[in-house]
Amino acid sequence: TVNDDLFVSGDLQTTSHITASGNISGSSDTDLNYGGATIHGVNTFAPADTTPNVSNGTVFKTNNGGSISNVTISTFDGGTAGQIIHVIIADSKTRMSNNTNLILAGASSAVFALNDVISFICLDGTVWLEKSRSDNT
Repeated sequence: TVNDDLFVSGDLQTTSHITASGNISGSSDTDLNYGGATIHGVNTFAPADTTPNVSNGTVFKTNNGGSISNVTISTFDGGTAGQIIHVIIADSKTRMSNNTNLILAGASSAVFALNDVISFICLDGTVWLEKSRSDNT
């Protein structure tokens, strides 16, 4: 067991995983990557995906334009307990349904306007609780 800190001046690259039992952090002017995605990036859901995967980030936007009919999101796949996500509504065809895995605040379903943002927190890896919603029309 080594009890000393390791300091690297420059980039650290590995061909395998780095495992940490404590926190991993970066400076305020750098991006922190998790699961291959930059946390500060905006990820786009696949068109017509009713259970989009959110394991690769925290900020997402919908992508249901063109000839796609209305798309109702029923849950998010790939979640981790405690994860917070923000979904930017980038189209007029995305809906969300209040059900066992997606718990909306006081609504049985939600219809959004362009540029609305809805945020969720993952309870246990599968259940998503609405944290907040903003009307940015």
